[in-house]
Amino acid sequence: MLDILFYGAGLLAGVGAAVLCIVEVRKGQVLPTIGSALVALMAFATLGLGVFRDHKSNQELVRINEQNLSLRDWIGPREVNKNALKASVGTLGVFAMEIVQLPNVFDGEPIAQAMFEALQEVGWNVALKSPQNSSIEELRATASSIKNPRGIILVFYPGFDQKPEFKSLMRALQAFAVDAHSSKEDGRLSVGQLRVLVAQKDR
Repeated sequence: MLDILFYGAGLLAGVGAAVLCIVEVRKGQVLPTIGSALVALMAFATLGLGVFRDHKSNQELVRINEQNLSLRDWIGPREVNKNALKASVGTLGVFAMEIVQLPNVFDGEPIAQAMFEALQEVGWNVALKSPQNSSIEELRATASSIKNPRGIILVFYPGFDQKPEFKSLMRALQAFAVDAHSSKEDGRLSVGQLRVLVAQKDR
């Protein structure tokens, strides 16, 4: 719609200029005046076409940029906020947390490492399991209670989701990574023990 308006504005300006020239026709000056009017019409039409083309080019650039951002969000590594996690869990007290980096997660190592460092720095009793220090079978067995794990997943001991600390911890994890969420409780975890699975990006 804007494209048509830009082009139409140029044409209208040209027509207006042509009309003004013809109104000023004097005896013996008809042909020169008409010629001037046509030149003005062509000039303003060309101007309108140029504005139209510039606008189309800008629209195309905006569209390409939006596609690039969407593609980056789709396939690019997740951004995490270590400082936000530290600030959010600082008032929760101390928990025992096991961080499990699942195999074949292309951005899993920096995410798991950042979480490990953040929680360790605030005094939590935290352990890190990853393909660098654990077998693939062991890591998969740890996540066996969850079908097709995606995102940053909090696994908790029975009853923890009824405590006020549960919601606070979930807000902290979501401040750390946007695809953080919780799973069902895991009876294999003892009271006070929590686990976070770093799985594939939840697109």
